[in-house]
Amino acid sequence: MSKKEKHGSINEIFMNIGKKQEEIIESYTEDNTDNNLSHDDKEQYEEYEEFTSFDDDDNDDEYDNIDLDEEYEDEFDNKETFSPIYKYLGVIIVIGMILVLDFMCGLKLGIGPIFAIPLKTYDDGGTIEYYGLGYKVIKYNQIQGRRDKEIGSWSLKYNSNPITIQDIDFAISMKDDKNNTIEKYNNKFVRLITTLQKNDTSNKELIFGFYDDKQEFEIELICKNKEIQNNNITLEIGKETTILGKLSYDKNKKFYIKNCFIEQ
Repeated sequence: MSKKEKHGSINEIFMNIGKKQEEIIESYTEDNTDNNLSHDDKEQYEEYEEFTSFDDDDNDDEYDNIDLDEEYEDEFDNKETFSPIYKYLGVIIVIGMILVLDFMCGLKLGIGPIFAIPLKTYDDGGTIEYYGLGYKVIKYNQIQGRRDKEIGSWSLKYNSNPITIQDIDFAISMKDDKNNTIEKYNNKFVRLITTLQKNDTSNKELIFGFYDDKQEFEIELICKNKEIQNNNITLEIGKETTILGKLSYDKNKKFYIKNCFIEQ
């Protein structure tokens, strides 16, 4: 039966019940319904009861059998599971970016540290120790000596004692085992005992080193004029010289001395 037909039947039932209200409804009880209603009225009343009845138990069972969409449940569970992981990953990425930025600024540009806090100052001219998130920076500023910057973990120690080496030994070591020699001395604070070979005014640099007649053992050490701490010193070519500074091997396969303190 269609909804339209059902609504029509209901209207008819109510009209008939209204007409027979006194004789049917007043005399009707649960025990004698069949006796008081005519055959036609009985059919209409049963149809009305069937239409208006509502089985709570059946309806509850119907809702109990409805399951959440499995894909939605999986998506919800994944969000709950991975949400903290994404948060931790984001924190790690931010810290990593801070470290990289401080390292690049410190090593390449010579500025900073930006994200580290100064916690200790030495009475050597003003050397400062900075602490960041898992790293440490020592910015040396000795009156006569170290003026470079060193970056490492929190266990990094203050070190004002340079590695002492003579140019001829350096030349022999480079000849015998170049790679290990570079690894040993690159970016290290050193005291070099050498000889001033040339004052290159065009490139604004001093060239130190050792040359032998047979050209078997040679080493060239370059100090830019702008890197000389005591640039008012008068130097004599061919005279033994002691240099304090940070040794660096660059992409041009040359050794440079940074923050040079020169004595003759």
